[in-house]
Amino acid sequence: MFQSRHSTQRALSRWFIAIALLMVNVSVASPRGADPLGDGFWERLGTEEGVVLKRKKIKGTKLFAVRGEATIDSPISRVASVLCDHTRWVEWTQSMTEAKLLSKGADGEKIVYQAFKMPAIIANRDVVYAFKLMKRDGYIEFNGASRPGLPSHPTNGVRMNLVVGRWFLKPIDELRTHLILEVLMDPRGYLPSWFVNIVQRDYPVDTLTALRRQAKKSDIQALPLPLTSCR
Repeated sequence: MFQSRHSTQRALSRWFIAIALLMVNVSVASPRGADPLGDGFWERLGTEEGVVLKRKKIKGTKLFAVRGEATIDSPISRVASVLCDHTRWVEWTQSMTEAKLLSKGADGEKIVYQAFKMPAIIANRDVVYAFKLMKRDGYIEFNGASRPGLPSHPTNGVRMNLVVGRWFLKPIDELRTHLILEVLMDPRGYLPSWFVNIVQRDYPVDTLTALRRQAKKSDIQALPLPLTSCR
């Protein structure tokens, strides 16, 4: 499937990323209400499979947040549907074995549980977080984060903390969507940060490539316009 030497390295990275990203101790602390990705600048790493890769050093840690920017050849209503539909996340998210809606909050917020299968020598991981679709001026944002007080759920192994995960969607035209993904996860474990920073760089490429494929499926039900919340 992957022919070039660099593509082979990416294929190997996909095997290690589930381990690396879910084992490093991030311990990110931000003042209440502050943007955990607000400081510093995004360092451009290059472009792979049409995805512009960037990373940002997070103050107080040795870990980089990762960012991917791409054009998705599907209408924004279909891309948003893929991100909203928790019942089908396992179809396109690597290593995910379960996705469950725990409850709904105000203004269309969803509180969800996700479980991930790790290789045999690594404990499985899971996460509980809240996310919602927010309409902005000319684009929409999906913003997710773990926080105190969310519903409990039996753990599948090690409970992670999603510091921030966000998607910015803007229509280019009726058939294409401009998309930016930014993510910082605290996996509550240990692994040398230099190794994590090497293997995590391809995470946005794999995720956005999988989303592209999912959005093209014939049975995806586009969300009705205007987009104001997940349904």
